[in-house]
Amino acid sequence: MTPLDIKKDSKLKSGMNLMIVQFALYFIPLITIPYVVKTVGIENYGKYVFFQAVMGLLGVIINWGFIQTGVRDISVCKTLDEINREYSHILYSKLLALFIACAIGSALFLFGMFRAEWELYSLSFLALPVIFLDTAFLYQGIEKLKDFVNISLAGNLCVLALLFLTVREEGDYRLLPMVFSAPRILAYLFSIYFLHYRFRIVPNAFSLSGVYEKLRSNFSIFATNISAILYTRATQVILGVAAGTEFVGYYAVADQLVFAYSNIQGKISTVYQPQIAQAFKDDFNEAVVKARENTCMIFLAAMAGFLFTQFFAPEILYFLFKDRAAGSVHVLRILSVNFVTMHLSYIMAMQILLSLHREWEILKPSIYAAILNLTLGSALIYFFRHTGAALSVALIEVIICVYFYLKVKGYGIDVLDRKMLMTLLNFVVSLLFILSGLKFLYVITDVSVYVKFPLVTVFYALSILLALKALNIIDFKKRKLLIGQVAINDQVESEDTRAERP
Repeated sequence: MTPLDIKKDSKLKSGMNLMIVQFALYFIPLITIPYVVKTVGIENYGKYVFFQAVMGLLGVIINWGFIQTGVRDISVCKTLDEINREYSHILYSKLLALFIACAIGSALFLFGMFRAEWELYSLSFLALPVIFLDTAFLYQGIEKLKDFVNISLAGNLCVLALLFLTVREEGDYRLLPMVFSAPRILAYLFSIYFLHYRFRIVPNAFSLSGVYEKLRSNFSIFATNISAILYTRATQVILGVAAGTEFVGYYAVADQLVFAYSNIQGKISTVYQPQIAQAFKDDFNEAVVKARENTCMIFLAAMAGFLFTQFFAPEILYFLFKDRAAGSVHVLRILSVNFVTMHLSYIMAMQILLSLHREWEILKPSIYAAILNLTLGSALIYFFRHTGAALSVALIEVIICVYFYLKVKGYGIDVLDRKMLMTLLNFVVSLLFILSGLKFLYVITDVSVYVKFPLVTVFYALSILLALKALNIIDFKKRKLLIGQVAINDQVESEDTRAERP
């Protein structure tokens, strides 16, 4: 057996690197989306998003849940041979799923909407090899995700250059799938080569029985993802059919902005995920500690983004799109709820329940959510169009988050206790006062929006840091989260006290 000789980065180092790079990635959609909407128009942008949503549905087949279980399975490997075997089974399983997804997608050419935009739809298939070649789960499992994110950043910078070179007029919207997918395909191919070059990780163990076992064992997560996609990506498909691609464009603008910020705070979670999976295998109490830390960090980042969006949604959209995305204001405010609910759900489901091998507990709410979205959600879309779509998605995410919280608490894991919640509530109240003052200053200041909005954003970021320091939530000198540790220590002392009782 080849020994595993991969030096893992510290949690702090990984988190800082990922956050810095993700901030760079955050500004890319802030450039590309306004440029695309301005150049091709909101309706043509909606057409592109509609077909990408279809590819998102097909992409669930390719992923087959490996984006979640792959991290867990790789992170517990002790030798290089074990990693290569797991990697091989996952990659060849995804290859089989890729052929199935392409076959299903090709059949859609029989329908009029897909035939009418055959060129755009054909190029949209480039999104599928992007999903197939995505090795983020492996980099995350060996705790080297910063390398993958750096490679992704290079690919996204190439997207930016290609976009400005090729999309110059309204009719160029048909080229958008190629612009956004081709550089990422090349970047992901390099990420596979990099695994072999630096870590000697290579898919060299093809086994039909291994592929079958991977597909079989991952079926519950696959079913969960199918259900989840029916209340996320399917929403855009339903909206396009029921209301038209213009409203898909309005919805997509807000959705992409929410997604961009979510990627930043999501990198906090990715640092913890492999360590939580390993800890649940070795030490339950340590796993709970890490899960609580993760939850606290996510809550802080999520509430900061959510409250800022509630106060400044019109200003955000005007700064980026002028009046072209005025129809996205309410959608942006509603979807920003997902900053909190979606990421907390991910921690409790994919990091705690999945590590405890409770896959079927994850599937149940997704099935109910899919049914709710296809019924109530479709009705909301029919009557309220893009706003109804946002209401449906946000409401379902709230319900799912509450379900997972109660389920995890039932296993003796309380990720947010009363003492932590009180401290976090003080943080939220502080942000409300700060934002109220900034909003007042923004309104009375008679200067260009392109001057005062960036200044408000910078002042808000600095105010967040001051609030974290003043409320003794984070020790910046020691680079340590304090509130989670206090609550955890209190719990441990309480457990020790109970153990000492006669």
